[in-house]
Amino acid sequence: NITLEEKKNLGLDLREFILVCSFASTNCLEEEFEWFRHIFYGNCFRFNSKQHLLRTVTKNDMFSGLQLYLYLDDIENSFFKTNGIFIVIEDQSLR
Repeated sequence: NITLEEKKNLGLDLREFILVCSFASTNCLEEEFEWFRHIFYGNCFRFNSKQHLLRTVTKNDMFSGLQLYLYLDDIENSFFKTNGIFIVIEDQSLR
């Protein structure tokens, strides 16, 4: 059987996948992401889920929220048959 760590290494690392990240015009920190493994999607990263690092939106404009530039690996170099991203936005008050 393959270990969880080996499965993690099959997918993209956080630094490979998220090329640029900012929230309210401030660079994101690696510590603000939580890694988890999804049975269908592989490596997943949850932003802003740690209580001691929570960020909130104070203005409604294009620079106040989360901005991401993501890298999607070439299918031919991928362990998986398909590539893509699945983004879920959750209400922090429901956690």
